[in-house]
Amino acid sequence: MNNLISAQEAFNAVMAGKHVLCRAAGEMLEFDDLDQFPATIFAKSGYEFCIKIETIEVAGITFTKPLTFDEIIEGQEIYIVNTHDTSIHISEFNKATFSKLVKAINSGFAQRDEDNAKQQLQAFSRVLGRELVGDCPVVRLDDEKPKQTRKPRVKKEAAQTAISDVQDTTLTDAAIESLKAAEPDAVTITAVGDTVVETDNLIDFSNNKDEIKILRERIATATSVEELEALLPDLRNLHGEQGHLLMTTYDERKKVLASISDELNPLNIAKQIKADVAKASSKDELERLKNSVAQSRMFTNSILKDLEDAFDEREYQIKLDDLLVDVVNAQTPTEANAPVRYTTAWSEEQRKPLLVAISKRLSQFEQSVSSEAPSLMRDIQNAADLTALDALEIDISARAPDMQKKLMAEVYKRRAALEREHEV
Repeated sequence: MNNLISAQEAFNAVMAGKHVLCRAAGEMLEFDDLDQFPATIFAKSGYEFCIKIETIEVAGITFTKPLTFDEIIEGQEIYIVNTHDTSIHISEFNKATFSKLVKAINSGFAQRDEDNAKQQLQAFSRVLGRELVGDCPVVRLDDEKPKQTRKPRVKKEAAQTAISDVQDTTLTDAAIESLKAAEPDAVTITAVGDTVVETDNLIDFSNNKDEIKILRERIATATSVEELEALLPDLRNLHGEQGHLLMTTYDERKKVLASISDELNPLNIAKQIKADVAKASSKDELERLKNSVAQSRMFTNSILKDLEDAFDEREYQIKLDDLLVDVVNAQTPTEANAPVRYTTAWSEEQRKPLLVAISKRLSQFEQSVSSEAPSLMRDIQNAADLTALDALEIDISARAPDMQKKLMAEVYKRRAALEREHEV
């Protein structure tokens, strides 16, 4: 059973210790473990995620691990393995769930679907040297509730035994209420406004339920040990069973967060993205990385600001590199100076490398003119005829503007001399 989840849900599931799988979107490939993908996979688009349901093998038969209370949602159908008459019972889990169903889930006899329930029943028989014959009947149970009958009040020791089943298992609120309802006379429960108080003080339900719910959600969504430890002052104010259950949840969550690989830490994912940005060689690559970050919701505002600065710096560097290439390839002083007009939004510090390159290129032009001009001047002065002079005049256009005037003056002078010689 692989149900698709979003990238954010997948990230939260990994943080909660779940086994998450990934594949490229489109259902053309099989799901694979996350270690086959880069750490930045949660920030990228075009991928699908799901939670892998763990399986176990008993007597050579493989089936999914039995359901636990933290996996079950309100209204979910539960398939109970009934061993005494080799059948499968189907029941919906809700607030009115009767105690036998709760005990079946707690004992590991609940499955998510019919096939795995049958496989589990077959495995139980085989491990005892038996084989099931024929198909297992599947029975849908009515939504029955335990009958409320008046009984004489039992001793406090019996009440303690009845409640111990709840204390030994981390259950949802609905499951706890169901277990209490299943033993109505074991403990006297009294409603006082919005607060529930049990009279013999075996369990303390006097804490504010909204506060407990909020704390439970904050523990479940914490993404770091530091964030989790910030909840300790509030947790220490809780007492009784609810406080104990929340502290147990806190300890389990802390172990999970402490064992998570550094690669899944948002700070390290951001660090990898910054490394990819630094290696980007085009605006298109930067745009793809920007889109990935924009679609992710795992980063805090400070991390996003840091990434934005990295993008701005790389965009500047790419543009500077392009302009430096234009300067190096410039054939005239005008072409060498042209890139400056693309830097009007730059600071003086940002523009400095470009201005240095332009200055260097202009000095190369000046050196070229000073070395070539005398040679061209001599060629013009020594031109043998008008045809040779016309060919040299073409070369003048490639010289600097100030040298062109001097060279053209020599051309006029040499042409006049050659024409006089021709008349004689």
